[in-house]
Amino acid sequence: MVDIKHFDGFGEKGIHFKYKEKDFLLSQPLFEQAKLYMQDSLIAVWKIQITARRVEVKIYDDDFIEDKYLVIGLFHTWFY
Repeated sequence: MVDIKHFDGFGEKGIHFKYKEKDFLLSQPLFEQAKLYMQDSLIAVWKIQITARRVEVKIYDDDFIEDKYLVIGLFHTWFY
């Protein structure tokens, strides 16, 4: 895993990692939704509303529906 953070605390944060022999990127630009990519393909987005105590996850790649708990766990662990 390779951590992506800026020293000033601003900008994009995220992580590069491998899973099942494929490269993934989990990233969140400042003030935007977090996104999970496999190579260059968008798999899912994570939107959190702290004041409403609500989290919304949209999985766009049907191949990852079976791995939905993994996807949710990745977002939750990294960004919450």
